[in-house]
Amino acid sequence: MGTTFFCTGESFRDRVPVLCVDTTAFEIMKAKAPKDHRIHFHCYSGSWNTARKMLEHFPNMYLGVTGLVTFSTASDVREVARKVPLDRLLVETDAPYMKPSNAL
Repeated sequence: MGTTFFCTGESFRDRVPVLCVDTTAFEIMKAKAPKDHRIHFHCYSGSWNTARKMLEHFPNMYLGVTGLVTFSTASDVREVARKVPLDRLLVETDAPYMKPSNAL
């Protein structure tokens, strides 16, 4: 599973989408983004361990979760949704492409 986020080669001003696994995304962001940069990590689907590290490193990072949180196989995402401080959590619909599971 990969995640899309936006970064640039040098300045982090021009938005360029990068698709990579969550731990790789964190390493790239640490290397390229200023620590106080405002970051929206779209459609986060990684572990709580990685999310916690990113939130600690980037005080202006917000994690977005989608309807994926309703799937029985998405235990990592549900853990993240439970543990992320509400003021750093974004609820994303991504409709109609990522619909919630019918089995709530």
